[in-house]
Amino acid sequence: MAAQGPYSYPAYGPTAPPYLPVHRPHDPYPPPLNQYGVPPAGSVGPFVPQPGYAVYPPSSAPMLTHQAGGPSQPQVQWMQTPAPIPNCPPGLEYLTTIDQILVHQVVELVEALTGFETKNKYELKNSLGQRVYYAVEDSEFCNRICCGSNRAFIIKILDNVGHTIMHLVRPLGCGSCCCPCCLHQMEVQAPPGKAIGYVVQEWHPFIPKFSIQNEKRDTVLKVKGPCLAFSCLGDVNFDVSTTG
Repeated sequence: MAAQGPYSYPAYGPTAPPYLPVHRPHDPYPPPLNQYGVPPAGSVGPFVPQPGYAVYPPSSAPMLTHQAGGPSQPQVQWMQTPAPIPNCPPGLEYLTTIDQILVHQVVELVEALTGFETKNKYELKNSLGQRVYYAVEDSEFCNRICCGSNRAFIIKILDNVGHTIMHLVRPLGCGSCCCPCCLHQMEVQAPPGKAIGYVVQEWHPFIPKFSIQNEKRDTVLKVKGPCLAFSCLGDVNFDVSTTG
């Protein structure tokens, strides 16, 4: 039955003519692999982006961001590792190639703002500013708070690959001239666990004095400081002399 009206169309029955197929020319540009221009999950082989399509990293790829004008961390320059030396403890070869070493304490923001003692950290550098070692303190919280500079600690010295090459072990003591029986002494271990020397404080009412001893407790060097071992205007020099 045909529809009636100005917009009517003929009603085809079973004898309606078939639709002719539409032939479309070959598309020179194949469609993208997906909406992100990346290969589907599970695909194997290198992916070559198709021309004319933007390529976005997959969701599993790490995103690297950089804030323009933001602060950048300075790159630490380490001293070149020297060749191994016979009969030298591992990691101490650096000391045979330098004539001086500079110890810089790493400023802790919490300690600077609050005044509470934290575990100290130090950078040991040569005259060229290259880091030779990195030192970290291992001590108890209550010991730092209650005993201050007289606290017991272990200083761990690490090389450029993070290996601990030396321990500086100091028990609890008192550097005051009023306690001559509890003066400071420190054991030097290299490698950790093997004592190679000692630093022993000598009693004096005004002047700081120390003895450098070998593994047999024989004194090999003497260290003597000024009466006032601090200064706000310049360096404080300590004299090192032999026992002879």
